This record gives sequence, structure tokens and C-alpha cells, in this order.
Amino acid sequence: MFQVFSWVIVTGLITYVKVSIASVFRLEGGRALFWCGAVQQIGSAVGALMFFFIINYAYIFTSYYPCV
Repeated sequence: MFQVFSWVIVTGLITYVKVSIASVFRLEGGRALFWCGAVQQIGSAVGALMFFFIINYAYIFTSYYPCV
């Protein structure tokens, strides 16, 4: 239960920070808000690619084989 509550709080805080930053850029004009969104999407893509290679090619994680 604590883990679920913690993730809800962390996700809420991250979302709040992202919305606050977007609100500041919204006041600056359309171009600033566009670049704010573009940088967020680039960050998501870089993170996804990084973890794809870590999980599939770095052999850090191993499969779980239950006892039979």
C-alpha cells in the first residue's frame, strides 16, 4: 500500500512541475510552448531508447524461473 501511495505522490509532483513549467512558457508565447513540448518529447524518446538497450542488450536483468 505504501508503494502505491508513494508512486501516486511522485507522479503527482512530476506532473505538477511539468504543468508549472508549461504555464511559464505559455505566458512567453506560442514558440516557447512549442519548444517546451518538443524537449519533453525528445526526453521521453531518449529515455525509452536508453532503457530499451539497457533491458535488451546489457544483460543486467535476468528472467525469473520458478521452481518446478
